[in-house]
Amino acid sequence: MRAGFDQWMAAQAKDAGADIYEGINIEKLWIEKGQVKGLIQEGDHFSSKAVIVADGANSRILINSGLTTVPFEKKHFYLGIKEVLDMPSDEIETRFGVNSGEGAAFEFLIGGLPSGIISGGFLYTNKKSLSLGIVVELDTLPSNVHTYDILEYFKQHPRIQRYIGDADLLEYAAHFVPAGGLHMMPPLFGDGYVVVGDAAGFCFSNGLVINGNAPAIRSGIEAGKAVGNAIKQGDTSARMLETYQKNLMNTYVLQNLIRFKNVEKFKANPRLYSEYTDYILSTSEMLLREENKPRKHILEMARHNMKRMKLGLVSTLRDLLQVRQL
Repeated sequence: MRAGFDQWMAAQAKDAGADIYEGINIEKLWIEKGQVKGLIQEGDHFSSKAVIVADGANSRILINSGLTTVPFEKKHFYLGIKEVLDMPSDEIETRFGVNSGEGAAFEFLIGGLPSGIISGGFLYTNKKSLSLGIVVELDTLPSNVHTYDILEYFKQHPRIQRYIGDADLLEYAAHFVPAGGLHMMPPLFGDGYVVVGDAAGFCFSNGLVINGNAPAIRSGIEAGKAVGNAIKQGDTSARMLETYQKNLMNTYVLQNLIRFKNVEKFKANPRLYSEYTDYILSTSEMLLREENKPRKHILEMARHNMKRMKLGLVSTLRDLLQVRQL
């Protein structure tokens, strides 16, 4: 629960001696002769020994400061919408069939949307509430379709209704998700600054799961170490701050992004969301159905369905090979 966690984390920072200033819209970095000297806000300059840029996906600070040349592309972003719904713990236990202190989590691929829209859904339990939401691939969303309509469509599905019922809305939030990985990553360091979290594109996706919190936290830890050491040495040049990127290379943050660098191309394959899902469901139904006659071998069923659905063997094998390249 980020609302509570962020406040708790801010309290830890204050206890460690940090000053926190809320509600200030930083415009860009203060740069002189290529060296970041601090921050600029409405013409006022705030000096610092180093800056850790952490302003989220599509970082306006980096863009306004001229420190990234990566163009904005819709295919590199998702839009997530989440609702937090009120539900007592005993009701959660009853509806989800869990014991006291246990929880449940689900992920969904949302079908039945206007052609071409790719969206997933999620539902997970908290101690006294539910978190429910959707994530939409931005470049598949037509201008005449609103994300809140997709969320309402998702909420009305009988599978979802059985869990949420008439639960009251507590919170509503939307979040821009960087999904381009290495293809959208800006320079991670320079003279006097480093970039972490969503601003650096550190959101892991392997086509099934999306995880941005863990990479953001780990990159923050590595940034703190590198910047702290650089300040201690009295040198916050790019030469010193390069250790931040080198250390990240030894963590899952960059290793995952490198390993799954081709997942974006794989996820763009429309057959994943139409022919193949229909094929798997149809073949599974044939396996489970009792028709009071001799059953066919599973390979015979598979071949029959491929022929019936006009799935080309060559294109299917090509798609399978693409999976191996992830």
